[in-house]
Amino acid sequence: MIRRLALLAAAFLATAETLPPAPAVLTPYLKDGTFDPGDYGYLRGRFDGATAAQVADWAAVQAWLKHCRAVSLAEVRAQLVAAGVTDPAVTAGRFGEAPCGAIDMAYPQADPGKDWALFQTRLASARRIASTLIWSAALAQGVGDNGDTLPARLIARPITDQVLRLSLSWNAGEQKGAPPLDPMEAGIVRALTWSAIRARDHANTAWMKTVVAEHGWPTIAQVGAQASNSAWLLVQHADDDPVFQLRMLRLMEPLARSGQVAAGDYALLYDRVMLQTTGKQRYGTQWTCADGMSQPQALEDRGKVEAYRTAAGLEPLATYGARLARLYGPCPPASH
Repeated sequence: MIRRLALLAAAFLATAETLPPAPAVLTPYLKDGTFDPGDYGYLRGRFDGATAAQVADWAAVQAWLKHCRAVSLAEVRAQLVAAGVTDPAVTAGRFGEAPCGAIDMAYPQADPGKDWALFQTRLASARRIASTLIWSAALAQGVGDNGDTLPARLIARPITDQVLRLSLSWNAGEQKGAPPLDPMEAGIVRALTWSAIRARDHANTAWMKTVVAEHGWPTIAQVGAQASNSAWLLVQHADDDPVFQLRMLRLMEPLARSGQVAAGDYALLYDRVMLQTTGKQRYGTQWTCADGMSQPQALEDRGKVEAYRTAAGLEPLATYGARLARLYGPCPPASH
């Protein structure tokens, strides 16, 4: 079995190509391994009035991004196979530090239209809003970072993550009180916020790796229930490193059975990892919008999901769905 997995991993790695350098039009936006969309000038070729050179640049960016996604997908599939997953269901191809992940995340999350001047106007106002939001999250993080013990650091670490993620709901659900934005503005704010979230997730993942290497998994007895829950949350959001998530799931499994970590935390990470590796979840914790309706992603066994949830100390599926709707607001209408 081990030899078969090694051969499969080698086969996936063999199909992965070396990523060529990014197109020259992206060079001003890639600095010291990070990506800042700046004025989004690399998008100019998709707008009306673009020159032939700008259109060609945008085509080159799209082709390179497609290649980058394929390379990163092949790499993570090989890593999962090496970790014992025989046929990973993972499909998103922008993992780890691959620059395509940062560039994809920065793309406006609403139709940017075709009017370049209008887009630049909306970008200017959206950037001020997003920058203020990100700065405010950093201030909150600074206030929270007031303890040197491991429990205190664990409890404080997710502050930026949670402030920024909750802001994505922007006047929906329980996140009321934000200034109104037009759709294009809102899409740019979301993109810039997601870019900041991604950077924070990567930093949190790197930090959690050092914590686990030095202390093992932070159990309830070791750090307390709140800090142990924070450790889970940081791993739950390490989606760009599914191999690390899988390792942590395996580490948590015996601890969950013995009550050393919360069974509900284990269930949430289990579903997150299994959707990446098998394409199905057990506890119904991961939901998505489809046809204008919020619903669980593919389930391992619909008939047993309530029993699984009860065993993990989770509320009934319908109650959970209603709580998600209250927190984040309804799904957008289905597009026709």
